[in-house]
Amino acid sequence: MGPMDEATQLELVRRAITCGVTGCCLWDRRADQRARSDRGLAGLDPEEITGRLQVYVRAHPEAVRARQETREEYRGAYDFWFRVIVPVHEFRHGLFVELILVDPDPELPVVWIVNAHEQRR
Repeated sequence: MGPMDEATQLELVRRAITCGVTGCCLWDRRADQRARSDRGLAGLDPEEITGRLQVYVRAHPEAVRARQETREEYRGAYDFWFRVIVPVHEFRHGLFVELILVDPDPELPVVWIVNAHEQRR
């Protein structure tokens, strides 16, 4: 499969987050471990973060934003990464969630959550 444009990938990411099928919106193993031990997440565990992300994106699909991948270590693997700032009362500026599209299947796309932390501004 050739490269996909940003709009196509964005739609697949939104679908993966909101489809409700177990296995479409997963945590990268290392990110899951980091989140579980991160005191800066105010007690939000990966399951809670995933749930809030899904609820928010269902109501606000436009909140998912694509970013050109410029980090050297990921440039060959991904053209884009995706972010959502989820409003949560724990953080003044919300919760930053970073995702990558790991399976662009049009029926059941899969994203991995690769980072989550307090949005600083």
